[in-house]
Amino acid sequence: MVTDEERDYMYRVYASDPQARINLGIRRRLAPLLSNNRRKVELMNALLFSMPGTPIIYYGDEIGMGDNVHLGDRNGVRTPMQWSSDRNAGFSRANPQKLFLPAIIDPEYHYEAINVESQLANPSSMLWWMKRLIALRKRYPVFGTGEIRFITASNPRVLVFTRTSADHTILVVANLSRFVQPVDIPLAEFEGKRPVELFGKVNFPTIGKAPYFLSMGPHAFLWFILENASGSGAAPAEPQEVPELQIEGSWDNAWRSETFKRGLERLLPAAVTPRRWFVSKARGPRAATVRERLLLPSIDGLADGASLFIAGFDFSIGEPENYSLPLMLKEPGQDPNPTALAMLVNQQGEQRELVDALSSPEVARTILHLALTGAEVATGEARIVGRPVGPLEKESVIAELPVQFPKVEQSNSTVFFGDRYVLKMFRRLDEGESPEAEIGRHLTEKVRFANIAPLAGSVDIQTAAPGTRTLAVALKFVHSQGDAWSWMLERSVRFLEGVAALPGNTAAALTDTPSTLLGPAIHPAVFSELVSEPLEASRLLGERTAEMHVALATDAGNPAFTPEPFTPMYQRAVFQSIRNSLRGATAALSRSAESLSPQALAMAKDVLLGEPRLAQTIAPLRQNTLGGMRTRIHGDYHLGQVLHTGKDFIIIDFEGEPLKSIGERRIKRSPLRDVAGMVRSFDYAAWASLARYRDLIPGERAESLTILKQAARAWSAWTARSFTSAYFTRMAALNPALLGTDPATHELLLRAWLLEKTCYEIVYELNSRPAWVHIPLRAAVALLEAQPTDPATNGGAS
Repeated sequence: MVTDEERDYMYRVYASDPQARINLGIRRRLAPLLSNNRRKVELMNALLFSMPGTPIIYYGDEIGMGDNVHLGDRNGVRTPMQWSSDRNAGFSRANPQKLFLPAIIDPEYHYEAINVESQLANPSSMLWWMKRLIALRKRYPVFGTGEIRFITASNPRVLVFTRTSADHTILVVANLSRFVQPVDIPLAEFEGKRPVELFGKVNFPTIGKAPYFLSMGPHAFLWFILENASGSGAAPAEPQEVPELQIEGSWDNAWRSETFKRGLERLLPAAVTPRRWFVSKARGPRAATVRERLLLPSIDGLADGASLFIAGFDFSIGEPENYSLPLMLKEPGQDPNPTALAMLVNQQGEQRELVDALSSPEVARTILHLALTGAEVATGEARIVGRPVGPLEKESVIAELPVQFPKVEQSNSTVFFGDRYVLKMFRRLDEGESPEAEIGRHLTEKVRFANIAPLAGSVDIQTAAPGTRTLAVALKFVHSQGDAWSWMLERSVRFLEGVAALPGNTAAALTDTPSTLLGPAIHPAVFSELVSEPLEASRLLGERTAEMHVALATDAGNPAFTPEPFTPMYQRAVFQSIRNSLRGATAALSRSAESLSPQALAMAKDVLLGEPRLAQTIAPLRQNTLGGMRTRIHGDYHLGQVLHTGKDFIIIDFEGEPLKSIGERRIKRSPLRDVAGMVRSFDYAAWASLARYRDLIPGERAESLTILKQAARAWSAWTARSFTSAYFTRMAALNPALLGTDPATHELLLRAWLLEKTCYEIVYELNSRPAWVHIPLRAAVALLEAQPTDPATNGGAS
């Protein structure tokens, strides 16, 4: 019961104006009650939402709406809801004098300034903050039903309590003071746990035996979930047990309910992180939100149907990402399903596995059917639409095609349909048409370039928002002997075996390498005898690459493929981008120096000392405008993106670098960026084959190993020279304007893109395969050795 003294204090703090008081309470909305102090309003809402039971918000409090105490009784908080800045706050089109109660026109809370429409357009508004608070509470039912226990902290101005259930423990800390406050919290019972702040998913230091210290801003609050300190965003080393998700109601509706959606959002960050197709696992997803659920066409034999979920993931660092999750229910089998995300359990104790629907042949066939026939399926205003290329495929043919799934999970989900089609479904969804579909449609329909896997169709997601997103592409199957990487690697190993069998003086003759990548490819006679097949293949690949670039520069009426000249602004942007990549690579080398092998460390020191010289070699990009043109390019070109048919090459996978946005991948660049990528791929094949050779024949003597290293370097240099020589010759014959006629420009651009690629490889290998970092380090040292050491060129670049 409230005493007179407590009521007087409440009135003095919150209702100094007698008109604001009614009976034993206060007739005010929350914002004016707290003097329109945003910090106080957020704190009070946070306390309300962290308490047991069901929180109730009075209408208008979610936008900070005011009141009119002069209306008397409780009418002061019964004024029209402020929907927009229109007449009567968008509440009514009637004459304002006919309203039962007038709209708020107080200057501080006027409906033209505070309304739903304007706050929806501002992500930092009170309304959006409340929406995030509500979503967070829904994601953790412990707030409503868990046990509450108060903790006595060192500072009485800071309120501390926990909310605990069988699944979660939430720690709530709230500063009730208007000043910054320090606080020590006795949390020894949670020793070894790591507090993770719920709004930002930020990891705080692990709790120990000593009191846990926090510094709280004025009227600040923190919600922590206490997790095991070993938990992280990285992929688990061992397969994790499939989590259970309790649902209510029948199977027909329960897994599509709001309860299921909230449970799925809680499970997704941990469930998708180990997946090969989840691109940003290193950033550690901190939260997931189901943004859309689209129905897939009805499928025979699938009682509960299948749905396509679009889930958004937020990260502690970097931009959020959206992913496609085709899901369906399946009776649990005896063996664990590797595609299962969760085990659903209803009130009767019955179980269903929630699995990746693309593991079902019927679902995969349904998506292929959309792509090849132009069919569509709608869910509300959203549609999944097929866009076939060429004649429509017969439904009877699609129904009879055998379905085969790859044994290894890939960055995109791929399904083979006999020897007719390949379906590739994109997991990460970006706004706009995927370059795989756009370039494939251009090369297949417009210019009819023969050396690709022709595009047969695509599937788009169309919503009320402008623009489309590409869900999948269907390609015609191409018979081949495998990718060019495996083909080249096998022949490089054979070359090293042949070198090992040669007399020492003959093998030493293989160490001659070209001084530059430009010019005719005139190989040493001994070298040509051992490497005639790879040299001829690299020459043919150079010609096909030039033909691909000419096809990509043939616009056929589409401005997205119209070549554009270089501009000073573009050149400076390229210089700065590569300069930043160089700085990132040297910073990564500095951080990882202690973990490098002695040989790699010696090369890393050379690169660190030579950073200014490397930057200076691309400085001419900032000077005179270069000749040649910028065009659409492959964007992620290497031996793994080329199929070898036995007699020719087929270029595949025009998706571009998956870590970059579609907007970045569509930027027109010099075709020599693709050339540099393939040159680096030849180098990787050479050193990877040396590693494979040493695994096959261990214990090689030091002098023999030295010759083999020289041979690997020569193999890399001469296959690359054969490739570039054929490329430039073929480009000069087909469309000389694309590259221009200035050899100095060719050398500058090729050197710039090689440096960019090498820097990317250094960072990638340090993070993923430290044992391979010597390969890009050798390339960086080679770029250094090709530059003059004159002090005049050693001034660096800003």
